[in-house]
Amino acid sequence: KTPPPSLGVGGGGQGGGEKFFDVVKKGGADAFSDVAYWDRFHSLHGDEPFEWYAAWDEVAPVVTEQKPPAGRVRVLVPGCGDSAMCADMLDTGYDHVTGIDLSRLAIERCQKLYPPSDNLEWAVEDIRNMSFCDGTFDLIVDKGTLDALTTDEGVRAYNSACLSLAEMTRVLSPGGMLVCISLLQPCVLRPLLS
Repeated sequence: KTPPPSLGVGGGGQGGGEKFFDVVKKGGADAFSDVAYWDRFHSLHGDEPFEWYAAWDEVAPVVTEQKPPAGRVRVLVPGCGDSAMCADMLDTGYDHVTGIDLSRLAIERCQKLYPPSDNLEWAVEDIRNMSFCDGTFDLIVDKGTLDALTTDEGVRAYNSACLSLAEMTRVLSPGGMLVCISLLQPCVLRPLLS
């Protein structure tokens, strides 16, 4: 869904407020790895869930085509924001979905929109240093998190991507599957291929 043209921040009304995508652009590349930036982002875009890149119904064919492991599938969605994807995955038959995000505000919004249950969990976690045990998840669906954490070509971005990939590999069960939906900028692609 597209956000409203003006969110009325700092001036209110049509055209008088801070526009949503101006806030997105204003932060610059480094802002995407900053928790305060994401808290502000989630406080500005309105009450509807926000989908980066694609909604679950667009992603599902790619994921199901790869045939995730049979039986009870434990899914991790890192950098979930307040996307509807975790709840939508449950609705399409996945057994257990965990959504994580750096932003406490995003997780609180998810908990209100999609209350936690035996099959749906929310947690404030950093993908680069997760608290989950090794092999916890059978399927990880990253929809833009690596892109957000690696928005430049520098050493910090490369290290962030490597840490994220190492952690996702660690929490992925043997034979599990990582689906990475990305713009595949060089700073994301290099760590994926190394």
